[in-house]
Amino acid sequence: MNNPHSQSDKKAIIIGAGPAGLTAAYELLKRTGITPIILEKSGDIGGISKTINYKGNRMDIGGHRFFSKSDRVMNWWQNIMPPQQEAGSAFTIQYQNKSREVNAAITPTDPDKVMLVRKRLSRIYFLRKFFTYPITLSIETLRKLGVGRTIAILFSYLKAQIFPRKPEKSLEDFMINRFGNTLYELFFRDYTEKVWGVPCHEISAEWGAQRIKGVSIRKAIQHAVQEITRKKKKTGDISQKDTETSLIEQFLYPKFGPGQLWEEVARQVQEMGGIIHMHHDVKQIHTFNNKVSAITAVNKKTGEEILLEGDYFFSTMPVKELVAGIQGNVPLEVQEIAAGLQYRDFITVGVLLKRLTHKDMEDTWIYIQEREVTVGRLQLFNNWSPFMVKDPNTVWVGMEFFCNETDAFWKLPDKEIAALAILELEKIGLADAADVLDSTVLRVEKTYPAYFGAYERFDEVRAFTDQIENLFLVGRNGMHKYNNADHSMLTAMVAVDNIAAGITSKENIWSINTEQEYHEEKQEGAVPVETKSNISLKDYIFKQPENRPYVWTAVIGLLVQLLFFKYWYPFASYINGDSYAYLETAYFNLDINTYPVGYSMFLRLFSVFTHSDKALVIFQYLLLQSSILSLVFTLFHFYNPAKFTRIGLFGFMLFNPVFLYLANYVSSDTLFLSLSIMWFTSLIWIVYRPTTRLMVFHGLVLFLAFTIRYNAMFYPLIAGVAFLLSRRRYLLKIAGLAICVLLIGSFILYNTSKYNELAGIRQFTPFTGWQMANNAMYAYKFVPKAERKPTPARFQKLDKMVRDYFDSTRNNRMHPEEELVASTIYMWTPNAPLRMYMHQQFKKDSTAPEMKRWAAVAPLYKDYGTFLIKTYPAAFLKYYLFPNALKYYAPPVEFLESYSTGVDSVHPIAQNWFAYKSNKLTTIFKDFKVNILDFYPILVGTMNVIFFLGMLSFLVLEGYKQHRMMGKGLLLVVCLWLVNFGFSVFASPIALRFQLFPIIVMTSFAFLFMGFIIAEASKKEEK
Repeated sequence: MNNPHSQSDKKAIIIGAGPAGLTAAYELLKRTGITPIILEKSGDIGGISKTINYKGNRMDIGGHRFFSKSDRVMNWWQNIMPPQQEAGSAFTIQYQNKSREVNAAITPTDPDKVMLVRKRLSRIYFLRKFFTYPITLSIETLRKLGVGRTIAILFSYLKAQIFPRKPEKSLEDFMINRFGNTLYELFFRDYTEKVWGVPCHEISAEWGAQRIKGVSIRKAIQHAVQEITRKKKKTGDISQKDTETSLIEQFLYPKFGPGQLWEEVARQVQEMGGIIHMHHDVKQIHTFNNKVSAITAVNKKTGEEILLEGDYFFSTMPVKELVAGIQGNVPLEVQEIAAGLQYRDFITVGVLLKRLTHKDMEDTWIYIQEREVTVGRLQLFNNWSPFMVKDPNTVWVGMEFFCNETDAFWKLPDKEIAALAILELEKIGLADAADVLDSTVLRVEKTYPAYFGAYERFDEVRAFTDQIENLFLVGRNGMHKYNNADHSMLTAMVAVDNIAAGITSKENIWSINTEQEYHEEKQEGAVPVETKSNISLKDYIFKQPENRPYVWTAVIGLLVQLLFFKYWYPFASYINGDSYAYLETAYFNLDINTYPVGYSMFLRLFSVFTHSDKALVIFQYLLLQSSILSLVFTLFHFYNPAKFTRIGLFGFMLFNPVFLYLANYVSSDTLFLSLSIMWFTSLIWIVYRPTTRLMVFHGLVLFLAFTIRYNAMFYPLIAGVAFLLSRRRYLLKIAGLAICVLLIGSFILYNTSKYNELAGIRQFTPFTGWQMANNAMYAYKFVPKAERKPTPARFQKLDKMVRDYFDSTRNNRMHPEEELVASTIYMWTPNAPLRMYMHQQFKKDSTAPEMKRWAAVAPLYKDYGTFLIKTYPAAFLKYYLFPNALKYYAPPVEFLESYSTGVDSVHPIAQNWFAYKSNKLTTIFKDFKVNILDFYPILVGTMNVIFFLGMLSFLVLEGYKQHRMMGKGLLLVVCLWLVNFGFSVFASPIALRFQLFPIIVMTSFAFLFMGFIIAEASKKEEK
């Protein structure tokens, strides 16, 4: 490092008394022996960070929040102007996993020279409504935007995440990639074009990279969730290093505006020996031998010209004017580029009001999005600091207009500009002209360096100025870089660092705000990501960068779908019979009932936390989607499909309306489906990455699924295949299967003993007997009388009732239910023979509970159904199995075709359980019909075809040789499909809600097979 004493006779000429120029002077005086001489063109200190005093009312040009992620800047500010004592005894500043306290309890030497801690509130005014800035997908925002706009925003954002614009050249590209086209057009395009006066596609993406970097829908939602869930400490981190620039919520602010701080810095600079020449306009920069030797400036008041020689030169003047003033050999191209650099100028109209039309507005900034007015932004100076306003009973508003010096608007007289501003303030409904007390107009040139025009060749200008060894370009206009004040200060600090250390390179100065520690992409403290080969499912989902868009899309998609669905259907749905049986079992805490008790136990457990039907539906939906997406990410992890396959599969599962309608039912369907998918996902992991813990988890999930629905009875067969395919010792495989058998066996024994106590007959479930008889009857009714064979004596009474029923219901017009094929009407219709026979058996015992009656006749029904199937196998095949198999190919929507099965009221037990005020269900729609699911049978049939064709292609093309892992998965899926087909077609009538599990698995692999086929076709084309 250079010795400060060796620099005591050296001078630094600094052009401009704004934040960068004053910081450079202060740092030089504190850290070197160099004497700074500042030349300021205007009569004000602070540049565009100055404060204008108009009749005791102060104006902040553009608004300056004093916050920074740079500790160096934060400390610098507080050293010049400490926080107000009343702000608290200390603030905790946290950074890079470190923390320290900044003492704010010391009373400042001057009580007016203090920083206030101010709350930041910025909002967008659009459609005559206020929206949070930045936009967050809150319920309030969705309500204000409306359903149509919100859906458009969602899909537009998803499109942008999946198909981003590349390369990202323009500001339009930058914004659409982060917000989606719809949100960009609603909230960003018009305002940005007001600011710059040119279309966004003509502005460089670099502007966005510096001004709104790190802000996006994803970040905004993340920030909102963190703010909701995070416990806020009494001592706040005013540096806010973990908050994106446009999301800062708290900042420091000088008591009398930003100019007060810079005036204090100027005072201290002069006190330490620095020199400041006001009203001095730099006209010429003299250079010799790649160095600046002197500067010629003119006193604007006297016209006197001065020549100042120096050793170091700092420029914060516009690059356009700097290059034009350089006396020496400047390449023609550099001159042309610099002359072509553009700027945006700025007019602030201060309007003093008695009041605003909206009361209690706490905004610092309000972005005006309305197209019919030219004003771009409002400042409410009262909210920046109450000391900015002379009379606290008035409202001091700054109306910001963006324009160019050459515009007709700029050249208008002050009175006309003020009149237009007041008219627009009234037009947008924020104030009345009658409440205006006073106004003033302030013009500021070259406020914003523009990222269009000749800027695309700015690197050539930079290369030229960088070779001038003792010339340092710092600050916003000095570097033609849209810096914040803290960025500008850092450029000056780093320039002084270089001088003190003898560093001649300017690279580290230009790197400020591109950016290192200051910005959001932090490298330090990042959690190392495991390699994919060893990573867990959780870490793969949440720590792999390629999955982040999917995760955030899922979060947004799920929340938005839920919001709209529950707005459309505010109540849960009910299946007459099923839902109320589950609630009855839960309400009376029964050990057994018509259906397995697992779901009822879940309802009882859930009621410990809440009886809200909305909470139940939301939980069911999120559990279901979590299990489905876990399966999807598992397939991504092990099979690594192409991007278009990932997008297609992910989108199909995430935005699938059937899951919402299913989850809305108080029924075991959703919980069973969720557990089934968890079970199958665990099998895939067992095949490829088996662990003891995973095998235990698999056994528990299988057991829970079995307690909810007995369809899980065949799951151990599939599990056996997966265990055989896994790379574990046979003893562990046997132990894993033994866990399943032990848990399920214990539940079967428990159920059997309970039914034995109830009805005196040992049976696992009466449902089997009833279902067997029901299924057989669908074939038996088509057997001609002449072909009927003798019935055993124990079935004769029941058989006569069945035959009489069929004879009396042959007229389908009078009995339309008889037109149904392979259904369950014989189990539940009160006048059907199975029900009638049951009640006849208990004529003498009218007090017998329904469950006892149901269980008592079940063994007989099971035997009767078995007899009919064995006696008439051809009829059973033709009239039950074949129609049911067709349903398996394209399962009917069944109860899901209507909201709450089309019934607009609930039973008393549901009203009591969920504490409904009324037994009536409502929806915003005219009727309960659900049309969106009508195409599902066709969709499922199509996916079946695609699955089989894809599987055949995979086998014919020997895909199993190239993708050995997928070969094992294919074997598992085929086993599931075959066993489920056999069980489902024979055991019970097919319906969409019962078959969603195999449909989801089959569809997932259909996507994988199609991806493989497309990849193979692409390879052949390349050859």
